[in-house]
Amino acid sequence: IYFVWDDTEQRFSQPAGTSFAFNTNESGYQFELAIPFDDLGFPLLGEIGFDIHIGDNDNGEYRETILSWNSYADQNWNNPSLNGLAKFDEFDSHIPEEAIAIINVSADECGTVNSEITAELYNFGSQTIDAFDISYAINGTTVATETASMTIDPGDTVVYTFTTTADLSVTAYYDLYVTTLLDGGDPHCNIDFSKEIAIIGEISSHEGWTIYSACDGLPANNISSVAEDDDGNIWFSTNEGIAKFDTGLDTRTIYNTTNSNLSSDDVKDLLKYSDGSIWACLDGDDGIVSTFDGATWTNPDAENIHTLSAFEDSQGNIWFGTWGHGVRRLEVSSGTLTSYTQATGDLPSDIVWNAITEDASGDIWIGTTSWGNPDNGPAGLCRFDGSDWTIYNTGNSGLPTNDILCALMDSKGNLWLGHGWSGDGYGVTRFDGENWDSFNTQNGTLISNQVIYIFEDHVGNMWFGTPDGISFYDGQQWRKYFKWNSGLMDVNIKSITEDSEGNIWFATNMGAVKFDVAQLLPDTLDIPYTTESIAID
Repeated sequence: IYFVWDDTEQRFSQPAGTSFAFNTNESGYQFELAIPFDDLGFPLLGEIGFDIHIGDNDNGEYRETILSWNSYADQNWNNPSLNGLAKFDEFDSHIPEEAIAIINVSADECGTVNSEITAELYNFGSQTIDAFDISYAINGTTVATETASMTIDPGDTVVYTFTTTADLSVTAYYDLYVTTLLDGGDPHCNIDFSKEIAIIGEISSHEGWTIYSACDGLPANNISSVAEDDDGNIWFSTNEGIAKFDTGLDTRTIYNTTNSNLSSDDVKDLLKYSDGSIWACLDGDDGIVSTFDGATWTNPDAENIHTLSAFEDSQGNIWFGTWGHGVRRLEVSSGTLTSYTQATGDLPSDIVWNAITEDASGDIWIGTTSWGNPDNGPAGLCRFDGSDWTIYNTGNSGLPTNDILCALMDSKGNLWLGHGWSGDGYGVTRFDGENWDSFNTQNGTLISNQVIYIFEDHVGNMWFGTPDGISFYDGQQWRKYFKWNSGLMDVNIKSITEDSEGNIWFATNMGAVKFDVAQLLPDTLDIPYTTESIAID
């Protein structure tokens, strides 16, 4: 259902078999929905958990926020304990004598040839159950049927681990299905459970793609950036600290608030500075930008907080993009930190993501975003020549939108801008100094109209990270990488970099992914074509 405030027309998408009533009053809206319980797929015992989401989209362009029953974080989808509870008064429910519901299934996310499968079982019947058969299947094929010799009293929940293990050694998504096999029909009832599980195994599903995750010693799977130092070591930033992989010794070193000077474990970006030091951008009120000199982490300036990204210019200055504090320029030699914000009259918005770059003349280009909230400012593109600021927006340029999430000046002098929020004309804009060209899903070039990161590799190929996968452009042809044609387990690409051996690294919510670009294959091309003729020899 969706509607606009004070709009007399309400638009509904009504599932078959349901009914609803809707009206407005002085305080807002009232909506009632009736769903046949037979369609829900479980027995009604007098209580059910439920979730209500309300997406606020009152300006018709962006969704500003989500209101959710019993939850402010929109996490009900992966945490059922946040759901509300509906209890039916004067409800006379017939409870079966022996009844088991599988309420969850799981496997260790680090897959091996002998992965254990576990199931959480709930006895919602009226009698104690002493022994029963239980079965599991993977991708539609039954793997094992076993007799569970355990006692479950009415109302109790137990966890059962199958003695027969599963081969989950290949990195992939698996459909896991578990059911009990109590005698069919009343007074017996079996409620099965099916779930898609993400497994990072010992073997890659696609040649040339390698995932590094918590299974390999990283502090978390949520990777925000990847960097390589002068010794060839690979660094990973996560929401639970920083990891350094010593490629020569094959060792892992973890840095966090418990064993180092880091002021926060939530690290948003890493920068390898020209002197070889590593700089870490940390978010939050207690997150101060930190630098590592090879032995110790230090915090140069206590005011440098809420940082999202870092960029080194040709003069050795470091520019920091922030959430709500504009940009800061650090003169490393003197330690002078200068802020540029809306309040100083320099920026149209104080939110700057991965959108700081430099042109051949030394001018700094900065993209800003309102992040879908007009209260954050109109946003736009800024150019700083060292003394004066020039603002570009939809009113005085060829920009299709003022929201800019990322920016890159390529080796040919083209400025690439990645935009947020889906819509006609969004995606990526390329500015060559005179012309503004758009690339998006509408003209078949991009995989998504929301672009989070832009990167150019050493041969001039362009890589675009989006929430839906990767777009690749070699100057003539476009390629798109999804889950099915790559080694990606998560397609939300948050940053991209290249190591000294020419491998491309992608930061995702399910590990850091290394891609050997020599594996670029023709069958990954996604190029529109027209069949002119067919001939048989």
